[in-house]
Amino acid sequence: MSRLKDVTPGVGIELTEDYIYLSEIQVNSEGSILLLNAKTLTTPPKSILKGSIQDFDSLNDPFSKLNDINFSDANVCIGLENDFFSKQTAKLSTASLDELKTEIENRLSNTLVLSNDEFESGFEFLPLSADTTHKIAPTFYAGIRTSTVDSLKEFCETLNYSLFSIELVCRSTVRAITWSAPYNTGLWLVVHLSDNYIDLNVVQNQHILFTHLIHFGLSDFELHPEFMDEAWNTIQSFIYGFTNEMPKSPSIEQVVLFNRTETHLLDRFKLYFKDFQVHIYIPSQHIQSQIDLDKAALLSLVPAIGMSLKAFEPTPQSLSFIRARKHIGSFIHLLDMKQLIISGVIFALVLIVFGSTLAFFKVSSNRIEAKIEKSKDQIRSLQSGEYLLRQKRLEDLQKQINVYSSLRTQAKTKQLFLETIASDLPKDLYFDSVMYQDEKRINIKGASLSQDSIYLFYNKLTKQFSNVRISGISIDTNAIPPNSKFDISFEWN
Repeated sequence: MSRLKDVTPGVGIELTEDYIYLSEIQVNSEGSILLLNAKTLTTPPKSILKGSIQDFDSLNDPFSKLNDINFSDANVCIGLENDFFSKQTAKLSTASLDELKTEIENRLSNTLVLSNDEFESGFEFLPLSADTTHKIAPTFYAGIRTSTVDSLKEFCETLNYSLFSIELVCRSTVRAITWSAPYNTGLWLVVHLSDNYIDLNVVQNQHILFTHLIHFGLSDFELHPEFMDEAWNTIQSFIYGFTNEMPKSPSIEQVVLFNRTETHLLDRFKLYFKDFQVHIYIPSQHIQSQIDLDKAALLSLVPAIGMSLKAFEPTPQSLSFIRARKHIGSFIHLLDMKQLIISGVIFALVLIVFGSTLAFFKVSSNRIEAKIEKSKDQIRSLQSGEYLLRQKRLEDLQKQINVYSSLRTQAKTKQLFLETIASDLPKDLYFDSVMYQDEKRINIKGASLSQDSIYLFYNKLTKQFSNVRISGISIDTNAIPPNSKFDISFEWN
């Protein structure tokens, strides 16, 4: 494989609670990946907890000893492995970017993960042809907490790294898998089986058309073998949903599975896809390395390699959570016009005009504070004299302030507990009963139209409370429409 000299390399950094993965790559004129350098470092204890950087000094220490990767001159893309994000796809109008931003802002502010937090958002959409009259495109968009973005920016600034992009780890994994043939052309279902989630993406020519995140993964399969059947049911629903959303698209026939650790569960899960052409992504078949790495080490680096590849996208076609200028080497100058046409770069440049668009924006969604201020404004209006006799309305508004203020300042109570839990419910999930079995034990019975919503609720509880147990899920076929009933118990303090 020919290496391009003097081309600015791409560096990917994936931070997790246990390990730090780094990769430095270049891409040659044919688009093939050359891994120049890679490191797997142990994350210092307690420097990253619950998906957030807690101790910058201890986290910086292992990086200060790296002398063989030039972070200052490279295009650095970084991501923090956590589940404090939301990603979705929808057919949206791309005629006005301002209107598109507003629509995405509203959609993300109503999601379970981001509804009560400030977040950063970005989007990408399928390039439109020049003769498209109705500019409606499959749009992939996502949001992550502002605190995550700020901590990653601060981390790179303290180390004087040339930060180019902040990325979703799951998005970078899809990029790495679909960068090379045969996965870079045609329609593919890309299934990333993580320990904590299963990421589903329908990808066409490297563009995400349809996406869904199942909020349990391989580690749950070990504890709850029945979850594997539930995951397959969700995947089938996902495939049907794609067909309904995009009836003119080809049917899904090819599937690529990926897991960053070698596990027997991957082979078991593959058996469910007996009606599809199934591939297992093996990075050594698509990545040439100039350093000595075994199969397991290369597998673990795939998300970081996907981040490195961000710098080599021919257009800014995939989302990022910051705006930054990319260091540009002599990549274009090393290719003549014939090579440009063959490699598709000219086509990619045309797509800039027709809408392969990246956007970035920030939105604040601190709803409690907004409601308090709104109520206070209404009180001031009532006190101005014109509506002074409407004393009852004034008292009601004061009660609203008291309720919202209690959410902000009071310690946990049973009322606060119920309000907190109810505010985090998926829209299709409801409770039949909530029972306080003793001072600490809570039992909730309910139902949902989607089993995935139950698992989402279950995972949310495991992060907030202790000894969370799900007794079982049963399908009520007599209900209209049919729903799934659940029984969950947990402890709270």
